[in-house]
Amino acid sequence: MLFKSKNNNYSKKNILLLSDKLQVEKSETNLLNLSKTLIEAGYSCTVVSANDSTEKEIFQNENIKTEILNSDYKKHYDKIIEYAKCFDLVIANGVDAYDFVELLKGKVSLVWYMRETDNTIEFIAGNELTQRHPNRSYLNLSNAAYQQIVKRLIEENTSNTHVVSNERISHFFPLFKKKTLLINLGFIKFRVTLNLKFLLGKIFSFSDSINYKTITFLWKQYRFEYLSRKNIENINKFLTLNFKENAILLVEINDCHGEVLPGYSKYFSDLGYNVDVVMPHTEYSLNPFVRCKSDNLHVFELSKLEIKYLLKNKKISSYRYIVFNSDITINCLQDKLSSLFQYFGKIQKPQKDFISVIHQPEYIDDITLNTSKNIILADLPLKLNPKPTVVNPHYFGKVKITPKNDAVTDFIVIGSIQKQRKNYDLLIEAVQGLVNKGITNFKITVIGQYGHLGYMPENISQYIDFRGKLDFENMFSAMERADFFLPLLDPENPDHERYITTGTSGSFQLIYGFAKPCLICKKFADVHGFTNSNSIIYNANSDLEKSMTDAINMSSDVYAEKQKELKQYSQDLYQKSLENLRGMLNE
Repeated sequence: MLFKSKNNNYSKKNILLLSDKLQVEKSETNLLNLSKTLIEAGYSCTVVSANDSTEKEIFQNENIKTEILNSDYKKHYDKIIEYAKCFDLVIANGVDAYDFVELLKGKVSLVWYMRETDNTIEFIAGNELTQRHPNRSYLNLSNAAYQQIVKRLIEENTSNTHVVSNERISHFFPLFKKKTLLINLGFIKFRVTLNLKFLLGKIFSFSDSINYKTITFLWKQYRFEYLSRKNIENINKFLTLNFKENAILLVEINDCHGEVLPGYSKYFSDLGYNVDVVMPHTEYSLNPFVRCKSDNLHVFELSKLEIKYLLKNKKISSYRYIVFNSDITINCLQDKLSSLFQYFGKIQKPQKDFISVIHQPEYIDDITLNTSKNIILADLPLKLNPKPTVVNPHYFGKVKITPKNDAVTDFIVIGSIQKQRKNYDLLIEAVQGLVNKGITNFKITVIGQYGHLGYMPENISQYIDFRGKLDFENMFSAMERADFFLPLLDPENPDHERYITTGTSGSFQLIYGFAKPCLICKKFADVHGFTNSNSIIYNANSDLEKSMTDAINMSSDVYAEKQKELKQYSQDLYQKSLENLRGMLNE
C-alpha cells in the first residue's frame, strides 16, 4: 500500500489525483487527459486509485505515476491524510471520489472535479449519500443538483475546497497558484456573465464554420448553461448539416443500446431513407458504426441536454420520421424510469410519425403507445394494444463469419456480471468440471463492464479471460475469434423469465449477426429461433458442462453446418423484419 512519509522530498507544484477506479471512460477519461495536460504544463502528478484495474497500464504508458490502494485502505485514513498533505494540491476525480472528499475536506487544498450529469448527481445524492447520512435529504435536486450537493457536502470547515463542474481543463490553472481556494455557489449569476461574454466575444474564435443559426440557437436554449468548445461544435455540426430529402432521425439518449443502432439504420437505408443518428458521448466513443460506411448515414455526438433542446428546433419537422432507439430515459437506474415523451416534453413533429423501440415493455406508458408507432426486437407474448411491430436489428456492418478454431475452442460471454442477467455460477461449475476431467483445450472470453464473480478456484482462472468493457471494434473482433456463445440463462431464476415474456438480450443479436452457435437451455431457445440444427440445446443447468464438452469435440464440418443454418435463420429474420417495418410505415 502506498503510504509515504511526509519527509519525502517532493517538488513544488506537486499534484495528487484521487479516483475511485482507473477505467478509461466517462469521467476517468478526463482524469487521464487532465494528468497528461498537467504534466505537459510542468506539474508533477501522481494518480492514486482506490481500486485496481488492468487499464492502469494506459496511465503508466503515458509515464504517469500511478499507485493502487489496498482493499483495507479505509483502516488507514490517518496515513492517507498525512500522505495527501505532502502535495501542493489534491484533485478528487468524479462524484465517486466522495469518500476522499469527506476525508480530506478542510485538511488540504482540494479540488473536487465533478463532470457527471445532473441525473447522475441526483441518483447518487438520492440514494447512496442518503444511506450514509439518513438525517439529511438529497432528493428532488433537479437542475440545482450541483448546488445542493456542494452545499451539503462541503459547507463545514471547507475554506480551502473548490468544486469544478465543467469540462474545461484550463479552468484548473488559476487554482494551482492559490493556497486557499474559495467555494463559489453563485452558479446562475456566474453562468450568465460567462455566457454573455462568451457568446458576444469568443464564439467566432472557436470555429470559422459556426453560423448565425447556431449562435441564435445557443443563445435561446443555453444562456443559463455552460458550454464547452466541443459542445458548440457538436451542435453546429448538426444544425449546419446539408439536409437530405426523405430522411429519418434516429435518437439514442441513454448510455446503452448502441448495439442495435447499426441494424435499425440499415433497415431504414434499405427502404430508401437517409439516416441521421444522434447519441451521447459514452455510446459515441464506443463507435457502434465502426464497421458501417454509407453516404446516407451521418452520426452525431450530442449530450442528453443538447438532444432535448435540439428536438424542439424547427429543423426536426423536416424529418420524415423521428425514431427513438430507447423508449425510456434511464436516469442512472433510479427506481422509476421516464418515458421519452415525458422527459422531452414538447417536441417538433416530423412529417409523418414518431417511432419508439421498446426494450422494456413493463415500463411503457399510454403516452408512448398513443403518441408513436412502436417496434420491438422479438416476437414475445405481450399484452399491449396496439401490439408493437417486430423488427430485429442484427446487422453490425462488415463482419467476418469465421470457422471453428482447431486447437483451442473459444467460448464467449458478453454482458454485465449480474445475476438478473446471467448465471455465472453455472459457468464456474462447468469450467471446474471440464478441468477436473482433464479437458483443457478451451478458453472463456468474458466481456462486460459491471459486476464481479467473487470466488473463483485458482486452478480454473487461467481458462477465463476477463476483458472488461470494450469498444465495438474490439468486441466485434473478439466475436470473430470466438467459436460458441454462452448466454448463461438460468431456467430456475425468475428474473430470467423476461427473456421469453417481455424482453430479449443483446447476446441474441450478436449470435445472429456473427453466426456463432450458442449453448442455450431449451426453455429460452424456441422463441428466439435456436434449434439443434443451429445451436447446442440442453435441458437443465446441470447439462451445461456436457454441452461445452460436445462443443469442444465438435468437428469443423458439423460446426459449419450449424453456422449455415444460423446464417439462414438470420437472413430470414432480416427479411421478415424489413417487411414488417415496410408495412408499419405504409409508404
